[in-house]
Amino acid sequence: MAPQTNETPLAGEASKAKNQTTDAAILPHGSTNEKRFATLAARYALAGHCLLRTQPGDGLAPLYATHWGLIRLLASLDAAEAFLVQIGGAQ
Repeated sequence: MAPQTNETPLAGEASKAKNQTTDAAILPHGSTNEKRFATLAARYALAGHCLLRTQPGDGLAPLYATHWGLIRLLASLDAAEAFLVQIGGAQ
């Protein structure tokens, strides 16, 4: 059996172009707020909470934290960071 190389496609990958990469950014480049939100959401999860956001134009607070069915409305990412410190999730 030949070793796998770029010339030897894996099963189901015969249609991929030669030397095509599958690397992609998790978040779009230049999206500082997206990365900041994703980092905060992960830190909330580690603290046992959930950080969610609403759709723009909903007229609601842009962010909210939940834990055991309780909801805390948060006006901004700065407010989310401050609440994370308050619940003991900041490191």
